[in-house]
Amino acid sequence: MTRAPSSSRANPKTARSGPAGTAPGTPICPASPPAGDVSDFDPDKLQIWYGPNQDEKWKKEGYDDRSQRQFHRFLATLPSDADRMMKCIRQEHAIGTIEGETRAQRDWREIDVLYWSVLIPPNVQAGLFRALAKIPGARVTTGVKDPLGRAAIGVSVTYADKTPSGWQGTQEVFFDPESYACLGQTRNDGEMAGARAAWGVVNKPGTRP
Repeated sequence: MTRAPSSSRANPKTARSGPAGTAPGTPICPASPPAGDVSDFDPDKLQIWYGPNQDEKWKKEGYDDRSQRQFHRFLATLPSDADRMMKCIRQEHAIGTIEGETRAQRDWREIDVLYWSVLIPPNVQAGLFRALAKIPGARVTTGVKDPLGRAAIGVSVTYADKTPSGWQGTQEVFFDPESYACLGQTRNDGEMAGARAAWGVVNKPGTRP
């Protein structure tokens, strides 16, 4: 089984509030307790925070994103070539359609969602990086720091106007310079930030790597 990464967020209550085609609630990774009373916190249960701007029906319908196992099964099928990989991701089209979105904007969201997977096969990590970097408007910057201050390569895109999915300003994903593992990301000119501090694999629930 996979163990979700411990994560650090600059503003967890504004991260990933769900426009059409994304999760109705904000997922807080297992083993990452929320602020406040944690007496009943279960480290092996997915924690969901629902924003004040979200309908009550989402609380009844529940969290609709895929499990880590489903993520991994799909990622393992992807070719390492960036162009062929992007074609497969588009065919899967797991994020839903947002009216008025350009293909480049949708491609960015398609790959962004995949980075919620804890374990990405090494050949896929490099391919995803190249696929993201090839999206029209994307910019690769070396020698940057991720939200935790680690050395990284950044791939960013800037939206001058708000996109149909609600993003505006610079969106940047940070990668390990050697493995191309995703380290974290910032959204909307740094208004939202998230980073993976550590992750690993265990044989049964409740144990740590």
